[in-house]
Amino acid sequence: MIFLWACAAPLQILGPEPDYVPPPDLPIVPAGVVTDGVYTDSKGFSVHVREGWVATPGADYEQRRLTMDHVPTGGRLEFFVYPEGGIWPRERTGCHWTFEDRGPYGVPPVGGDVTVATCTPRAAAAGGAERVLGWYVLHEGLAWHLEASMPVGYLAPSRLAAEDVLRTLRLP
Repeated sequence: MIFLWACAAPLQILGPEPDYVPPPDLPIVPAGVVTDGVYTDSKGFSVHVREGWVATPGADYEQRRLTMDHVPTGGRLEFFVYPEGGIWPRERTGCHWTFEDRGPYGVPPVGGDVTVATCTPRAAAAGGAERVLGWYVLHEGLAWHLEASMPVGYLAPSRLAAEDVLRTLRLP
C-alpha cells in the first residue's frame, strides 16, 4: 500500500470550475414560407393555404415539411417527404391501417397513381378517436406522404377541407 501511495502522482488542487457556457443555439431554418396565401417548400412543392387553415412549416432538416391545422373542424393535414422508398402508410401509435388501395385518384393531382389508406384508431370503439386518411406518391425520386387527421364528429367536413387543399398541391 505504501508503495502505491509513494508512486502516485501528486494531488493537484484546481481552482473553481469555470462557468459552463453552452454552445450558441443554431437558428432553426423553416422548411418553407407562406407568401400571398401559398406555402412554398425548399424541396420545391407548393400548396395553397385556404381560408380557415393555419400553416406551420417544419424545420428544413425534418421529414415533416408542413403541418396545416383547419381551425373550423380541428382537422390536421401533414406533409412528409422521404428519400425514395416505400409509399406505404407510416406507423402511427394506436392506429390500425384498415384500408389501402392504389390507383389514378384525382387528389392530389399528380398525374399518376396514388396510394390511399385509411387508419382507424384502436380506441375507436370508445369514441372520440380521430381517423386518418393518407395519400402516398412517388415523384422525382422522393416519397411524398400526405396525411389528414379528422376528429370524430367532423369526418366529412375535415375530409372535404383537406381534399380542397390537396387539389392545389404542386410537386416539383
